[in-house]
Amino acid sequence: MSLISSTTRLKRYIGISGTDDDSLLAELIAEIDAKAKLIMGGRIVESTVYANARIDGSGRDELLLPQFPVTALSDVRMANDYAFADATVLVEDDDYTYDPDSGIITHLSGVWSEGVRNVRLTFTAGYATVPDDLIEAASHCVADRYTRAKQLASGQSQAELVSESLSGGRSESHRSDMDPQWNIPATAVAVFKQYRKRG
Repeated sequence: MSLISSTTRLKRYIGISGTDDDSLLAELIAEIDAKAKLIMGGRIVESTVYANARIDGSGRDELLLPQFPVTALSDVRMANDYAFADATVLVEDDDYTYDPDSGIITHLSGVWSEGVRNVRLTFTAGYATVPDDLIEAASHCVADRYTRAKQLASGQSQAELVSESLSGGRSESHRSDMDPQWNIPATAVAVFKQYRKRG
């Protein structure tokens, strides 16, 4: 799932119309999607079912699922080691509870046995639609790339790139507020990091 599924909405954000730049926009969307996924540590944003997933036991009463938010959790089993020969079936509300937003599963009568991939479960995690703040951050990045591409195409050098107004009175700055590692607006990087995959 792309963070930007509507080019119409993106064009309104940038303040352009027509189809002349559709190919360029598609390239920029793909570039920002790939960069955002790297920043998020490979986080899968769309709702996905993870059947018989194996994760490491924490040795504590709390266990973090690698993807979140969690919309369904079932068939939770815990063993003492990877071989899974002595697995115990755990029952929700009797043996564990979980917080959907954080993806934290809490053992109610002890701890999750510490081990390598010794907990098995099936869960569904992710969003039915991309959160608005992710769309906004990705749109901000694409707008920045688009404006720079158009300025360079008009003959401006990298050193000459300056802020250019967009629709709604916003502006994209090409010499400040840029994350030095990712070369996209730092505000967008901060949003992507909030969704970073755990583990």
